[in-house]
Amino acid sequence: MNLDYDVKKIVIIDIGTHLGQEILSLFNPLYVFFKASKLTFTYLFFRKRLSPSMNTLKAIRDSFYAIITSKKISRYRNRFILIGIEPNTILFSSPAYKLLDLILPIAIGESDSESLSIRKLYIGSSDPKFKGNSIYSSKENVDSQNFTHIICSNPTNICNKLSHLNLLKEADIILRLNCEGSEDDIIYSAFDAFGERLIGIMGNLSDVSKVKSQADENRMMEFIQNKNIPLIKFDAGPQCWFQAHRFILKILNQRKYN
Repeated sequence: MNLDYDVKKIVIIDIGTHLGQEILSLFNPLYVFFKASKLTFTYLFFRKRLSPSMNTLKAIRDSFYAIITSKKISRYRNRFILIGIEPNTILFSSPAYKLLDLILPIAIGESDSESLSIRKLYIGSSDPKFKGNSIYSSKENVDSQNFTHIICSNPTNICNKLSHLNLLKEADIILRLNCEGSEDDIIYSAFDAFGERLIGIMGNLSDVSKVKSQADENRMMEFIQNKNIPLIKFDAGPQCWFQAHRFILKILNQRKYN
């Protein structure tokens, strides 16, 4: 773990780490180059688009720009504490997990769920490594008859426990979320635990409306806006990495991290 106490830390809590594509994009420029090249091939050759749209060209451009931003961010690895929270332990062989300072092999459920329980992780596409596997059987792309058992906790318990770690007590917190429907409860609990030290939310929050309701998503978005917490899309798609990296670099450039 990074133990350079002379430098103020930025803690990225990645909940729903999966294969860790987002973490790799921050600290492995070669990985970004591979993904940008694959994206370009897919758009221009596999889909056989002779006249790609402006949005397509922008996505390709941004994916290659992310190589530069990844290289810049990777120079400041000692400024970060990286925490991954992922219940599916068969994913831990991914190279991203070697970058993490702390791994919690646990799922995070609703605020009113037990502090610690054993729950079903429902499998989608008959693939134990499927990105959309979820603790919610109502999620449209999972099979309620195909599941494995995992350890689960509620977000209040996890966020409170993390907030009491010595290394996190003075650090600023960024949440990176893609946890198949629990995002709203996690955000509320994280703000209760960290307050104004929660300086950013990154990820993809669309599963809240899919698993719960549009009203729940609207309530979550209103909460984020009222608390003035920056919200930046950051998922496995390389076309969004450049803008996400720019947000991280903007934080790094603040004097307190230098």
